[in-house]
Amino acid sequence: MIGKEEERSNPSSETHPEVLQVQTDLDIMHKATALLCVVNKPTRFMRAAMAFCNELAAQWQCERVSLGLIKGRYMRLKAMSHCEHISRKMQLIQDIESAMEECFDQDVEVTFPTRPDAMVIAKAAAHVSQKHGPSALLSVPLHLDDKIEAVVTFERPVSEPFDEKSINAICLA
Repeated sequence: MIGKEEERSNPSSETHPEVLQVQTDLDIMHKATALLCVVNKPTRFMRAAMAFCNELAAQWQCERVSLGLIKGRYMRLKAMSHCEHISRKMQLIQDIESAMEECFDQDVEVTFPTRPDAMVIAKAAAHVSQKHGPSALLSVPLHLDDKIEAVVTFERPVSEPFDEKSINAICLA
């Protein structure tokens, strides 16, 4: 009898998968709230954008997170985690912008390495990984009123690729 009472007072994720789901949902909400707190502190756009990238890099164990905004028909990288100044002359910046444009053009999350069932083009993402990595990449479009306004690109070690669960969590946060 003691065993059953102990099981009820200390539910495990094996016996209660809904508990695990609630914990995951709470973790995502915590990350989103923490991100909002960090971004709302600075009074200038560039500082807020850098804080946004740095916080996302810390939350998702990324080596680099970049934020690009639409300017005309092109994507322009505006902020990068752990980086004070960005020069468009740098090949890395141009390559990340190409990966962001790839995401923008398809209006879908783009990953590299690609999932076997993926129906997306990830040529520019593969180029960034191979030339500046190796790294696992995820580019996510950010929408406002059904229009893409920005793209965020996440990079982390190739040994830690973005799986469906982490992609969904990042998109929710």
